[in-house]
Amino acid sequence: MKKVLLITSSLTLLFSSCQKQNLDGDMLKKNDLPNYGEKHNMVVNHLYNANFQQNLTFPLSKDESDNIINEAHSYASSQGWDVTGFDLGLASDRLRDIINNSDDTEEHLSYLDSEIEAAGEDLNLSDNAINMIKGLYRINESEMSIGQYFDFMESELNNLSTNDQTVLQSIISIGRGSEVLWEGALDHYVNDLGLKRSTWVIIYDTIGGVFGFVLGGGIGSVILGGAMSAAMNESP
Repeated sequence: MKKVLLITSSLTLLFSSCQKQNLDGDMLKKNDLPNYGEKHNMVVNHLYNANFQQNLTFPLSKDESDNIINEAHSYASSQGWDVTGFDLGLASDRLRDIINNSDDTEEHLSYLDSEIEAAGEDLNLSDNAINMIKGLYRINESEMSIGQYFDFMESELNNLSTNDQTVLQSIISIGRGSEVLWEGALDHYVNDLGLKRSTWVIIYDTIGGVFGFVLGGGIGSVILGGAMSAAMNESP
């Protein structure tokens, strides 16, 4: 990817913009998060056991993205997970669009902004929740590790609506699972944003979870997040 001038929106601004709401209940803890992260890792492991990466080329073709999504979806269904309503065609298109549009960093960040905003509208997310998701792929502007950024997201859950919490809990769980899978495994490479390869793959898993939630709730997040994880790991 080409080195570009980074977009200058500050994560500090994001933190200060998260207005406090006095919601009932104790602060949500990591152990209360759904086990989508474990399921995500099961999907990734299955894709590799199925040798999905054999003869894979980039940019991804429609047939290739279809095959990855179909394999992930079939595995989820075989596990008895609720895949009702999950749109295989849209998931394949989303996987291919995101992976194939990641070459130019500046354009890609703008592309992700617009797509996350659209997904947020579909999911009725607040501006604060959308901005926290955007902060994932601008984490280089802070001094946080990806794990610390997930900590920040968790710390803000009780300041958000129940709907926001439901979506963010799901993608945080996927991100945490991805950390277990990838953190430290790919750190020989640093991309043009100054992010370790493992961090970039984890970010893609997590935002893939957002788009997957639009298509099929928490299990949709697992399917598309897992597919995004494996494809991003194989990409040049």
